[in-house]
Amino acid sequence: MSIKSITLQNFKGIGESVCVELKPITLLFGANSAGKSTILQALLFAREILERANTDPDKTIQGGDAVDLGGFRNLVHNHDANLPISLRFDLDLTDIDLVDYSDYPDSPAFQEWSGQAMSAWVKLDIKWSNFLEQPTQADYEVGINGVVAAKVTADDSTGLQHVVSFNIRHPWFCEGLELEPSDVDIKWDDRTTVDYELSQRANSKHETLFDEIRSVFAARDLGEFSELINFCLISPGEYLRSNLRKLKYLGPIRVVPDRTYQPSKSPDESRWSSGLAAWDWINDASLSQVDELNKWLTWEARLNTGYRVDVKRYKELDLDSMTMSALSQGEDFLDNYEMIRQEIEALPEKKRLLLRQEKDFLDVAPQDVGIGISQVIPVVVAALAQKSGIAAIEQPELHIHPAVQVALGDLFIQQTNDEAGFSRQFLIETHSEHLLLRILRRIRQSNEGQVADELKLSPDRVAVYYVESSSQGTVLKHLRINDEGRFVDRWPRGFFEEREKEYFGDLEDLSEEIGRMFD
Repeated sequence: MSIKSITLQNFKGIGESVCVELKPITLLFGANSAGKSTILQALLFAREILERANTDPDKTIQGGDAVDLGGFRNLVHNHDANLPISLRFDLDLTDIDLVDYSDYPDSPAFQEWSGQAMSAWVKLDIKWSNFLEQPTQADYEVGINGVVAAKVTADDSTGLQHVVSFNIRHPWFCEGLELEPSDVDIKWDDRTTVDYELSQRANSKHETLFDEIRSVFAARDLGEFSELINFCLISPGEYLRSNLRKLKYLGPIRVVPDRTYQPSKSPDESRWSSGLAAWDWINDASLSQVDELNKWLTWEARLNTGYRVDVKRYKELDLDSMTMSALSQGEDFLDNYEMIRQEIEALPEKKRLLLRQEKDFLDVAPQDVGIGISQVIPVVVAALAQKSGIAAIEQPELHIHPAVQVALGDLFIQQTNDEAGFSRQFLIETHSEHLLLRILRRIRQSNEGQVADELKLSPDRVAVYYVESSSQGTVLKHLRINDEGRFVDRWPRGFFEEREKEYFGDLEDLSEEIGRMFD
């Protein structure tokens, strides 16, 4: 897995520090407006900071028109600008080479250090500057193997990165380099950290935090020490950014493409938020990819929706063309075959996306079927298209039958079990009890050896959180699951209790009535 956990503080409804451990499948449950979407929005916010040094975002790269964060004052807890927003991402580096995310891919020393890094964290703290009347650049902290390594702090008066603090007692510094005070032009003493002040120069709006660090150290001749600091500060952040770039965010309302739908000619990842990118993906997909999609849509053991996707390829003939003239006038094609062939080959190929009913083989447009089909197709496509990184999906169950909701559980499980599954993660915000029950069932069946390999699931690959509002802010309760597919922790009040009330309520009334009969 790439991102092991997210820790948030003073972000939206979350006040006190809250940690969400991410598994291959992470499910967020809770009442409406309880704060489930907060976790997903933290990912979008962090991408804005690392990609565009934007600490005051409204629209985001991946959220598009579907998400409006409203800026720092809207994001900070209780709209209190005196509070700092804190976002921390813990990273799994077990099978990751940090050198791939550095400026020194061929450095033997850095390859050795990279091999020693099993885990890291990147922490972003965003503060409001009363002097500037806007948020500053984020304070940026990196930890390696559970120990703080370095931190870049912003200056409230300028909003720019100001001081770098190095933990000289970190193994990377005290073992990786045998340094003497004369080796660098910074004060070196017995303190745990050494501070290095950055230049207070103008900062381009398009310059990222990583560019700032690189430019400052490039201007100073600190030798190997400078390169190590660059590597330590930048590589974990670049790795985090690369994973956030892979994020596919699918919003709760998926747009049905209209009858004049055409795929976007320019890459636009924000189209995933509305679901339109899923139709773009289908338009460009290979035959094998469309076939895999249709297996999930039509097979009885899977979603069994009764519809399959059909990509029609065609060419349009001008009514005044030679071919149309030959057809209408009954001319001998053989006499003009070569010219007709060239005319047809020169025509651009076009595509039309249709849905075919399995029952009677009738082709229909997406607008002509029940809303549930058009809502679930982007969910399936997002799951199949996500080869690595996180697929963050809100309410995948929207407008679909309970039987299809159940099968979505198998979709997410299977996609984390294939050859690329180790690098896939699903972060699902949902109300679906049916989806959860399928997850629990597969855990139980896996423990009993009664399920196919592609659907095997162990409790350590699933995280279930219940999100609720309290007087202290948004609270997340982690509900642990055992090998039998049962919750170890008690469900919070209101967590699917409606079913029990409806199901057992009449039985309780009947029991009381029977009791009175025998009194």
